[in-house]
Amino acid sequence: MVAEQLKKADGGYTKEEMAAGYPAGRIARPEEIAHVICSIASPANTFMTGAVVPVDGGLTAIG
Repeated sequence: MVAEQLKKADGGYTKEEMAAGYPAGRIARPEEIAHVICSIASPANTFMTGAVVPVDGGLTAIG
């Protein structure tokens, strides 16, 4: 999705412009998102139910 936004000639963004909006100061790498998904879906994670887990570089924390 990020790559598509960067390609758009009519309103695309630079990576730096996109990253500036995140408190973490950067855009997530795909493997960072995958790690969270694997952790939640792991058979070792048997006691977690109905949780919302934001993986957004701090965007929801600054609400």
